[in-house]
Amino acid sequence: GDSISILCSLFWASQIIAIAKWGEDKDPGIITMLQFIVSAVLAWGFTLTQEHLGKVQINGEVIFGVLYLGIVCSGLCFLFQTVYVKINVIIKNQIYKEINYGIRIKKIYTSRFNRAEIY
Repeated sequence: GDSISILCSLFWASQIIAIAKWGEDKDPGIITMLQFIVSAVLAWGFTLTQEHLGKVQINGEVIFGVLYLGIVCSGLCFLFQTVYVKINVIIKNQIYKEINYGIRIKKIYTSRFNRAEIY
């Protein structure tokens, strides 16, 4: 679980850095729309190849829930994030500082405890 969380945070940080670097002169709405199109294509590809579609039940409640989650919860948040990153290019430096700070904490934590004390 921890490794998945760390991996997701690294991908999220790299996404913010990429938006700040290559999206300075682009429209935030178009960037967000492209992110959603790529995510949808990858998710559908994974779903169609990995899931058993015989168990899927689609009704109005499910469709409403998926649309609400995708548009309101994820879409608006991604749009706000993209606009904020575009306005505040300084955020790249903050992410680098946070990554450096996290690495330092890990080094301090692992140097104080050896494996014999943990087990």
